[in-house]
Amino acid sequence: WSLAERRLPPTDVEAYTQGLMDLGATVCTRARPACARCPVADTCRALASGDPLAWPRPRRRAPPARRDLAPLLTVDAEGRVLLERRPEQGIWAGLWGLPECAAAPVDARQALEEARRVLAAPGVRGQAWPLPPFEHALTHFRLRIAPWHVGLSDPVARIAEPAAGYRWLAPAEAHAAALPRPVRALLTALSSTPAGREGRPRSPDAPPDR
Repeated sequence: WSLAERRLPPTDVEAYTQGLMDLGATVCTRARPACARCPVADTCRALASGDPLAWPRPRRRAPPARRDLAPLLTVDAEGRVLLERRPEQGIWAGLWGLPECAAAPVDARQALEEARRVLAAPGVRGQAWPLPPFEHALTHFRLRIAPWHVGLSDPVARIAEPAAGYRWLAPAEAHAAALPRPVRALLTALSSTPAGREGRPRSPDAPPDR
């Protein structure tokens, strides 16, 4: 600022400002600067360095911040998906998303217990297994998303209706809701697999029903 203010002319500031823009657009260009016909070449530090193409020096950018999410793709015995209305503040404000585990990393027991807590159904039976993790870029940070599929095996009659701010929707209905892109991708993947737990390939370390 100090240098810029010292170079300001006492009058015709508008013409001076326009001249700076024209200089950058037609003479001091990034790819092939015309240093031989530049009116300020005698005070140019880039030209004095002997390598004007190295200017401007690239900024050091801090690596983007990362945040871990462990969303729960909770599916009841009828194939409905549990969605949660997100707060009006923060990422995806006001959209419908998936309940999330607060702790990270998450194991199968924690994922199932969190689904039980949200549903206020501590005795409901089910099974949790991890889905492939992925990353999603937002404006100022990246999300590391490690989703869990929680399949509930009890009859629907044993599962209490969720509290306010939650709702059960069939996958086709859920697709019509206002969803963040990663949640929509998870529901699309769910729709492309056979319905029910029986359609899931069982991994060697899959947790038992509990």
